[in-house]
Amino acid sequence: MIKPATKREVVNYLVSEYPINIRQACKFLNLERSSYYYQSQRKEDAGLIGCLNELSEKHPSYGFKKMFHSLRNQGFFWNHKKVYRIYKKSGLEPFEKTQEKTGFKGKGKFISSEPI
Repeated sequence: MIKPATKREVVNYLVSEYPINIRQACKFLNLERSSYYYQSQRKEDAGLIGCLNELSEKHPSYGFKKMFHSLRNQGFFWNHKKVYRIYKKSGLEPFEKTQEKTGFKGKGKFISSEPI
């Protein structure tokens, strides 16, 4: 299967080298014209990265949820999925808390090995 980006290049080649228009070249390659004219609109994440780094310096123990809600309270309305993706890429996760093991789990009485 040929990707649309490759087909776009072939369409450009056909249009420049042969007496054929874009509509005919797209039809020949079975490429929709809307796919030919499509340009991605990926936005820069520099502002979000800066805000997350600033928050992590102020509050190193904050996890994702607290950081996300702090951003919301500051007036930023980035999508939680986008914030989480950048949060994970930046490696801002705090250290995991470990629970201390207790001596006994379960039902019943605790039997000590020491004599009473």
